[in-house]
Amino acid sequence: MRRHNTDQVNISSGELKELRRVYDQLCYFSEKAKSMKRLQEIENTLAGYPSFVTMKQVESCQLQYRRESVLEEMEEYQKISLELGSERAELEKMLETIETRPLQHIRLKDTAAALKSLGMKPSKREVQEMVWEVNDNLDGVIDWDMFRDAFVRK
Repeated sequence: MRRHNTDQVNISSGELKELRRVYDQLCYFSEKAKSMKRLQEIENTLAGYPSFVTMKQVESCQLQYRRESVLEEMEEYQKISLELGSERAELEKMLETIETRPLQHIRLKDTAAALKSLGMKPSKREVQEMVWEVNDNLDGVIDWDMFRDAFVRK
């Protein structure tokens, strides 16, 4: 097992890899969470439509009013599918942009959003204190080195 020395404390490669995964997840968490929530809403909307029948099945419909109803539903689904598909592509592109920003860090609102997603309701002051404990240069954000060093200290 390869170990990395950080301030005279050994961290295994596995621990470092997992720590980096958590850090990457927390960077810009609030933005990613909003985008992911909207993507889920889109998926749920599209899943709410029945799986559509083929045109051959529509033509074989015995009742004219049922055939027209199915055709209307198909047209509505196609329209919504195009609109939501376009929005989904934009959201996925936004998520990719967030993930590939050259400067990654965890902000106060990311910490608050992550805690909220875990069912916690910390006050603004509590979140500030959490970040303050880790934020060595007091710029209000946590970079990778600070995050890793906080893990080593604990």
